[in-house]
Amino acid sequence: MTLAKSDFANAQSLIARWDFSQSSVAGIDTATHSRPPKRVFRGRSDHQGLAAGAVAFQYGPGAIVRSLFPDLGARMGRYLPQIDGLRAVAVSAVVIDHCFGPQILVGGHIGVDIFFVISGFLITGLLVEEIDRDGRASLRDFYARRFLRIMPALLGVSLFVVTALLAGSLVARRLDLWGELRNVLYALGSLMNWARALGWTGGGFLGHAWSLSVEEQFYLVWPLLLNATAVRLDHRRYAMVLIGVMLALAAWRGFLAWNGASPERLYNGTDTRADGLLLGAALALSGVRRLPAILLKAWPVPVFVLIVVAASTPWSAPFLGYGGFTLVALSAAWLVALAVDDRAPFVAWLKSPVALWIGKRSYSLYLWHFPILMIFSFAGLRSRLTDVVTVVASLLAAHLSYRLIEQPFLRLKGRFLDLWGKRPRGERRVPNSTP
Repeated sequence: MTLAKSDFANAQSLIARWDFSQSSVAGIDTATHSRPPKRVFRGRSDHQGLAAGAVAFQYGPGAIVRSLFPDLGARMGRYLPQIDGLRAVAVSAVVIDHCFGPQILVGGHIGVDIFFVISGFLITGLLVEEIDRDGRASLRDFYARRFLRIMPALLGVSLFVVTALLAGSLVARRLDLWGELRNVLYALGSLMNWARALGWTGGGFLGHAWSLSVEEQFYLVWPLLLNATAVRLDHRRYAMVLIGVMLALAAWRGFLAWNGASPERLYNGTDTRADGLLLGAALALSGVRRLPAILLKAWPVPVFVLIVVAASTPWSAPFLGYGGFTLVALSAAWLVALAVDDRAPFVAWLKSPVALWIGKRSYSLYLWHFPILMIFSFAGLRSRLTDVVTVVASLLAAHLSYRLIEQPFLRLKGRFLDLWGKRPRGERRVPNSTP
């Protein structure tokens, strides 16, 4: 719905007719028991804000938000299929790297950076939306949503790994059962990244859970900081602050590399891998949904950078510690911005049925492929054939996990929101806007 100037004129007369004396209490119409919107939109004058509130009261809040902020569709819950397409690209890079190795792809770790940017962008957008609407984000709701999104599928994979370990320990003496069980605890406790960074473990069957640990540690702090500071800073200035923090962390990472930090420390530490999450958050705060023409026309640049790094740069390359991770994260953020803009030529492919199918199952596919691969490795059966079997088995396991674990718990998350009064019954969040 698009609102004309006459709607705002009507809104002004509507304000004049509101009676906040005997017929209403604290702004609540005692006849209808309805309340006008609490928020006067930031960046508008009081007069315009009241008119906006009047139109929202008469036509519904969705109409006024779309009218005043037409570029915030992604933040307000509009489904962006191309984001699922990007998830498909990201998880494909990781799986190909792990399963087929240096013969095809040595730098599939770029997929993790794409995941980080997407995560920072979507989750920060939802948090900022809630803060702008209610004055603060509910930490209880956020952490409950996060738990129901991440943990059920991770618990399912962990149970599979424990079962495989117990069975394997009966026939494979070289298997370090207690060490692998400890790795399961690292993964479930969101400590796998530091366990790898500090040399406590090589990761084992769930070593790839390091990236989930980075995200969970970041989101343990990020909502608290947003609640404390977002209402005091202009969003775009806040985005610039985050970019400054990212550059400071890049300098810190370079300092560590110069002083001999191990590749494991540089690759797995939360402080050395927050680039993508911070850039995704900055992208959400910036409010930019249509890129300048020069950035749009230069879309081959980030694609080229990511392809070159994926084809030539393993995760342990010294180059990554000296600005390489930042370059990859910036390219990934540019790619996400291009996808959200929706005008780049490659976006049509991101919306293809195959890309969307893989993208919706990308989390489960990421979780399942590595344990299945490790089973073949420990059994001494690695070959090109078993690598192909790993991919096929991982796709099947991901589909079952998505249907039997992820989707039921996402519906359960919706019921919790209904019970806690965070949204009207029947309203459904779109898949790629869910933290």
